[in-house]
Amino acid sequence: MVSFQAAQPTSFAELIKKVRKIKNLTQRDFGRLLNPPVAQPTVARWERGEMPDRKYFPKIASLLDFTLEDLFKFVDEPLVDIVDTSITSEPIDLKAYIPNKQHLAILNRGVVAWNRWRERNPEVNPELAGAKPIEQDLSQMDLSGADLRGVDFRWTSLCNAKFIGADLREANLTSANLSNADLRGADLTKATLINAYFVAANLNGANLSAANLKDANFSSANLNAANFSFANLTFVDLRCAVLVEANFTNAILSNCLVYGVSAWGVKLDGATQTNLNICPHNVSCVYIGNLKSAYIKSLALENPDSQVQDAANQLQNVLEQNSYISS
Repeated sequence: MVSFQAAQPTSFAELIKKVRKIKNLTQRDFGRLLNPPVAQPTVARWERGEMPDRKYFPKIASLLDFTLEDLFKFVDEPLVDIVDTSITSEPIDLKAYIPNKQHLAILNRGVVAWNRWRERNPEVNPELAGAKPIEQDLSQMDLSGADLRGVDFRWTSLCNAKFIGADLREANLTSANLSNADLRGADLTKATLINAYFVAANLNGANLSAANLKDANFSSANLNAANFSFANLTFVDLRCAVLVEANFTNAILSNCLVYGVSAWGVKLDGATQTNLNICPHNVSCVYIGNLKSAYIKSLALENPDSQVQDAANQLQNVLEQNSYISS
């Protein structure tokens, strides 16, 4: 955080110039980091005394290590200086959330043109961070290995799309349809996946750490070895999903549908598990409090035969005695 002190007059223009130099940014670089981006001549005019539109203030405050309140205070009372050492000089990743214009243009030409370009340029990893595609039907698109950090895929159809090894950190896929999509090894850390549809999708080895999955549908999905640590899985549909060796450390599993899940070897240290419904349909409810016992309980529920009931109870006891199911 920047600290203020009474000193020689410093204008807003001088402030931008000073911090830009401390962070080793050109005027063009500084402008590219704003939302929306501005051209180099615009930043040059600001440094000559022209006041930026206030819509840029939140991002400018962030770049200056100011709070928004402090920035407004500085604008109202410019007769203060800043202490250079209080401003972080950490390097800024100028590519973050700024898509490659050529790659975005090809993306916006549609699935056929995009996939043809990928086939002809297999060595290129698409740079689409922060992109918001024009088309909302990107089904069967090949986005494997792409930089999709912070991308806006809200309400987008991505059925059968390929995201193998893609970087989707902090992406917004609210209400997106990713049924049968291939997300093996994809990184969805801190992604927003509220109400997203992952039916029969392949997320083997995917990283969904700290993601918001509220109301998402993962029924019949392959979630083997997926990382859900610190994720919010409230009201998630996991029916018939494969969760072998998935990591739910410190995750929230609340009011989930877990009928028919395969949950062998899952990690649940520190996880919150409440109201896990083992019924095949959401119209009826039989709740359990531990994901690992879902398959056994479902088996016993569906088979009233006494022998099946006894076998399920014996298996439950064996697993508990061998610490496979947390007490």
